[in-house]
Amino acid sequence: MLFRYFAAIVVLPITIGASNAAIVLNNTRIVLDESRGEATAQARNGGDQPVLLQSWIDTGDAAVGPQNAVSPFILTPPVTRVDAQKGQSIRIIKAGDIANPQQESLFWFNVLEIPPKPTEQLATGDNLLQLSFRTRIKLFYRPTGLPGTADQAHEQLCFSYEAATGRLTVRNPTPYHITFRKLALRESTSGPAIAELGKTTERMVEPTSERVFPLPSRRAPAAKLVVTYSVINDYGGDTAGERSSEAACQP
Repeated sequence: MLFRYFAAIVVLPITIGASNAAIVLNNTRIVLDESRGEATAQARNGGDQPVLLQSWIDTGDAAVGPQNAVSPFILTPPVTRVDAQKGQSIRIIKAGDIANPQQESLFWFNVLEIPPKPTEQLATGDNLLQLSFRTRIKLFYRPTGLPGTADQAHEQLCFSYEAATGRLTVRNPTPYHITFRKLALRESTSGPAIAELGKTTERMVEPTSERVFPLPSRRAPAAKLVVTYSVINDYGGDTAGERSSEAACQP
């Protein structure tokens, strides 16, 4: 999933300048395979003026800035100028140990877009609100030798639905992160959904763990239900699947 934030440099009252983000990442997520040792993020400035781009990686705390972020990766370049209608490649290189080499690890890749100062407005004494946009996407570090594949990991998901509470428990026994785009309950594969995952950012099930999703049914469900879903693959696309709501994982 992709998140955008902005920071503001404020002098009030306000004239708004450079209020639209110009930098766009070609990636919606990044996968760094241990066998390669590095990955590349592509940024493009779709605006009509140059911007300064600062990049860093954090371990999950969105409040951590580039000065305090600690991760086992280095970025080149960490700060760069990107001219209008030009692109910039940012290399992500593993340079330290990973805490758990037995499963995928999740980090976050950040880019902060700092527009140039509107010198003409400042020279004429205009008041200004200038926005600096931040984009944040997931970075997965994938060790070599993990069992199975990331593409097929969803086939091992286990589901358990409690009609009384409207809660669907999803267990992920694999060493891969699995993120749902869609998640629904049906009485048959071709039947209408009687419960669907609402608008929530909490759609990921971490490796060898479980997550409970609120899926209140619109009516009293049948004893056996079908779970239909789509999960986000390495390229940001969807992989669809379906399972019984009583598919239990073996201990």
